[in-house]
Amino acid sequence: ASSSQRRFLVIGRISEWKGQQFVIDALRTVEQPIELMILGDSAPGREAYEQHLRDSAQLLQRHTVRFVGFVNNPDAFYRAADFVLVPSLLPE
Repeated sequence: ASSSQRRFLVIGRISEWKGQQFVIDALRTVEQPIELMILGDSAPGREAYEQHLRDSAQLLQRHTVRFVGFVNNPDAFYRAADFVLVPSLLPE
């Protein structure tokens, strides 16, 4: 990411109700280049939804989306992020 890009972090299981798609869709309306880091894996048997997210992210023109997967210690990602998003569509 360039120094002018803001870094956003979404952490948690990849799932329809966790809001990753909401963030990807919202980025379509943002002019400033954003780097979105998505930490977490899909549940077994839900890999097709993760692929759907990856496909949606590839359509973004100005932004970078990194799918990191599950990490045991996400501290470095929290420190690198300018903003941490919790876009859950249902109560946690």
